[in-house]
Amino acid sequence: MKNILTYFTIFVGIAARCFAITVELEGSPQGGEGVADAAIYTLNGKANSTLVVDGNVHCEQSLVFSMDNVNSGNVRTDGKMHLTAPDWDAWFDVGSTYQIKSYGSLIIASFNHKLNKDSLEECLIDGQVAATGEISSVGYMILVSDDFSFVGGMRGIIKAWSDVRKSKVIINRPYPSSDAYGDTIVIFQGKKYCTFTQDFTDIVLEDQGVWSAVYNVNEVINKKGKPTGALSGTGTIEVGPQDDPVDEVAQKVSGTKNAKTGIYSWTTTSNSKADSKVKVTIKHTASDLVDDGKNSVSAAAQTRKF
Repeated sequence: MKNILTYFTIFVGIAARCFAITVELEGSPQGGEGVADAAIYTLNGKANSTLVVDGNVHCEQSLVFSMDNVNSGNVRTDGKMHLTAPDWDAWFDVGSTYQIKSYGSLIIASFNHKLNKDSLEECLIDGQVAATGEISSVGYMILVSDDFSFVGGMRGIIKAWSDVRKSKVIINRPYPSSDAYGDTIVIFQGKKYCTFTQDFTDIVLEDQGVWSAVYNVNEVINKKGKPTGALSGTGTIEVGPQDDPVDEVAQKVSGTKNAKTGIYSWTTTSNSKADSKVKVTIKHTASDLVDDGKNSVSAAAQTRKF
């Protein structure tokens, strides 16, 4: 067993009809005195990106990420993109949504990109000067190295017009085309995708995976004044810096206390279905953490054990 104070603090009190404890928890990527080595990331920050699609489409991006709900795994991305390719030299405003599917040793995400031509820039699209244009894309990406280099596939629709009224079409077609083939084309679930690589650099994350929680846990006493072994309670987990959390989730506690071993076993469920993936599961005595590898904290696509 590990000393419980390494990970959280317990305050003990006796209420009228129950034995009550208050449990305080903290976690971060590095851990430390009084902090569990159990990070929950929210991906708020900014980064630059180099994207290469189909081998000959090059994109330089400046992006801002925001994630305000740790249950959904959705990350909103806004910024600018400069796209160059044969007969292309265009600037776009970026508005994308990533959904993190896995955030462990392997990062997997799906995405929905929406690019709109930058109205302040002269853009060459498919060999013509475009007054307006847009690219809609869907796809997936997988982390392939520790320096945030990804590979993936994307498909979508490219549209552009030489006039702002959108009456003079430059291009209106899906990509990849139905007759596309070769090393840069993959088929996933019966659909063709263009392969791409994406490297993120100059990454600045605002919250660095920290979280904290406080729970009031009660051992219920029956009418005869004896403990029933049932645990109940309430609490709140905050993900992100304590002075400015990204998300705050109210939770309920349920579990049992083993009368013979003195071990408390409990887990949390969120008050709202919208936060159902945010959970804490823990075992402890009145002074020690039970180190059985099953203590954990979870959010969307993330479960960290401590």
